[in-house]
Amino acid sequence: GYAQVEKTVKKEDLDIDRTPNNSLYFHLANAACTAAAAPHGYNAETVSFSFTLLNNAHVDDRLTANAREMLQLQSIRVFDFKITDQKGTLICNGTFTMNQTCVAI
Repeated sequence: GYAQVEKTVKKEDLDIDRTPNNSLYFHLANAACTAAAAPHGYNAETVSFSFTLLNNAHVDDRLTANAREMLQLQSIRVFDFKITDQKGTLICNGTFTMNQTCVAI
């Protein structure tokens, strides 16, 4: 699966030092990875994740998270993601490992 999620950085997303809170990046990446799993009819629960912060975003930056499924092992799926700003600058990247359960339709 593949998905893309976008978000504009707001003042509420910043820590006291005026840099974005790491939870902003986590939630944006998690949303993209979960959306990438959705077309397969699965609910996704994060088992583990890792990310590398390369640059900081700023207020009013438009962030885009792209997630791509890289591996499937029974109910475990691994997604790679990257988050870029409106200029294409790589902000962070990493992986999410998710446990997936089938959704009753």
